[in-house]
Amino acid sequence: MAIHVTKHAIERFQERVAHVTDEEARIAMTAPIIELAATFGECFVRLPGGQRIAVKDNAVVTVLPSAHYKRNIRRVRGLDE
Repeated sequence: MAIHVTKHAIERFQERVAHVTDEEARIAMTAPIIELAATFGECFVRLPGGQRIAVKDNAVVTVLPSAHYKRNIRRVRGLDE
């Protein structure tokens, strides 16, 4: 199953995780573990730096900053509906 990575997610990855090229960010966000997580439906994948990759409808939609506390994740509009 191929997972889609939105342009928004690439930009947030570059801003919050690492200053890499679009292709490098896309490769990082389509790692096997993230594709596996997508099979479970809506979810968040925590990165070593504390950031969270948000997956919805088989697409990486954004990258949340490490300061985005767990209790706030449910408040992200559209990801908890």
